[in-house]
Amino acid sequence: MNSNALLLRALRGPLTLILIGVLFAIDHNGAISFTKTWPIIIIFLGAIRLAERALQPPPPPFSQGGAQ
Repeated sequence: MNSNALLLRALRGPLTLILIGVLFAIDHNGAISFTKTWPIIIIFLGAIRLAERALQPPPPPFSQGGAQ
């Protein structure tokens, strides 16, 4: 696995917690309600997953090496 993909995988949890904390802080200040901002978490996790897959090397080609 690529080192960039491993870095993204390692940062996924901490960055998600930071995002949730920021969204709760925004909610606590009364700017925007958390009930309107929680979909950002799903979008963030999806973007991280796409980035991880984009950084992975492609799988080896499939070969039909049957007994001949």
